[in-house]
Amino acid sequence: MNTKNHNKGLTILEMVMAIGIIAVLFAAIIPQFVNINNSWASRQENLENLQVGRIITSHLRDHIVVAKKITAVSDPDDDDGFIQYEDTSGTEYRYEISNSVLWFGPVGNLSSLAESVSSLNFECYALDDLDTEITDVDLIRFVKGQGDIDMPSGRSKTFDTSIHLQINGDASGDVVTGTAFSFGNTSGNMPELAPIDATHYLCAYTGTGNDGWAIVLTVDTVNLTVSSGTPFEFETMAGKNTSLSRIDPTHFLCAYQGQGNDGWAVVLTVTPGTWTISVNTPLEYDTTAGIYPDLMQLDQYHHLCVYKGSGGDGWAVVLTVTPGTWDITAETAFEFDTSVCDNPVVTEIANDRYLCVYNGSFQKGYASILRVDTGTWIISEENNWQFSPGTYYTPALMKVDDNHYFTPFAASNGWAVVLGVNTGTWVMSRGPALQWEDLSSVGRSAIELMPDSSNEFLCLYKDVNQYLYYTTLSVDTSTNTVSEAESGPLTDYRSHWPDIVRIDNNNYLCVYESQNNKGWAMIINVGSGGLAP
Repeated sequence: MNTKNHNKGLTILEMVMAIGIIAVLFAAIIPQFVNINNSWASRQENLENLQVGRIITSHLRDHIVVAKKITAVSDPDDDDGFIQYEDTSGTEYRYEISNSVLWFGPVGNLSSLAESVSSLNFECYALDDLDTEITDVDLIRFVKGQGDIDMPSGRSKTFDTSIHLQINGDASGDVVTGTAFSFGNTSGNMPELAPIDATHYLCAYTGTGNDGWAIVLTVDTVNLTVSSGTPFEFETMAGKNTSLSRIDPTHFLCAYQGQGNDGWAVVLTVTPGTWTISVNTPLEYDTTAGIYPDLMQLDQYHHLCVYKGSGGDGWAVVLTVTPGTWDITAETAFEFDTSVCDNPVVTEIANDRYLCVYNGSFQKGYASILRVDTGTWIISEENNWQFSPGTYYTPALMKVDDNHYFTPFAASNGWAVVLGVNTGTWVMSRGPALQWEDLSSVGRSAIELMPDSSNEFLCLYKDVNQYLYYTTLSVDTSTNTVSEAESGPLTDYRSHWPDIVRIDNNNYLCVYESQNNKGWAMIINVGSGGLAP
């Protein structure tokens, strides 16, 4: 029987057609793969050069920001730019480019920092004029750096940075800090200081469990060291935003934001010698709210307390302490702002009048002149004025004289302004604001008078890296203006919410919240002649 094979192969024509179709597909697909590969390579190149640019800008910022003095700088139009500075130890460092390599190090001993840097320019400005470029090294306080990084593809990537110098000039009165001392067990938030005697200071703070804690700190100004007694938990429910007012060398009124965010106050008793602390019966002086309290002593046993109360409004009350039993009573509370009041601080004017500044409606700066009747302890208001058209956060406040008051504050950057008070009409005025820190969120600042001065202040704040910095600010009462003399770093780690008291003409005690939310203390020494003018 015959069989037939029905399997057929491809004809030459069919094979040619199939190969042609495949070739067309490859012709269409291969360029896509090439484009994808080129795109990936381009993105990788961009990312690598972006990272190099970030490393360079970070290096420039971290080193130049703490320069003691710029000693040399290239012309702004010079693409082969350089900048040279002296650090606080007296060593001179230099950035420069040569043969497309960025070099950095001590003068005469430079090392390669980055390659393929084809240009580097520096523009420098004075503190009070950010529009006019300068090359006078004695006036430089602000530096803009810009450069280009060449890519293998032939394109270039531009990097730039802006740097605000904290110091620039002779620092013959350099600040020296003692050894930082950690207190407060596991936490020491929002610490507040009050002097006991020349070597002992009471510190109240928010500690473990957000409760109220206190500790006695002992200072040694010879060795610039701080030590402490045993921490004491004076409030076991809640104790935030503490404020202290000294009654006598062994008794202190402490106001705080307690359970339910209500207003509480208690007298803390310190035993000299053992430096232990005990607590008396606390008073809930406001059962609705008592946030951000600040105390001002009226006389030994009467203390004015301003705070954010019911409705988020501004309130004030006189707290009366009974000696012997150390019980507290609250007089009639007064609502001085019916809209908003955050972070109020208060100081004495004269003739039973007190100035209170705060973050008010629409986060603007407001000032209220409060009058206290010392017979009835009833509070009234002489005047209320919006003095700041911009934001006004976490202010500090200190009296210069009866007619002038100095308030540094945060408004994204650091600012300070002088408020004037006419003690006859109680009309208020203000001078021009000084921007003394332009690269920082600042947060709460703390101020204290400089040695042998009535108008120069040492101000502590956190900078853009959340390090603790100082600046010296002077007030000219004839023009109501503020000027900055010197500034510089105190820590190189996260530090904020400082408070400060003056120990003597050369030394200050500073407390602050820092690493792991612990409380820290250190002595700041400004030398026998104070800081450099």
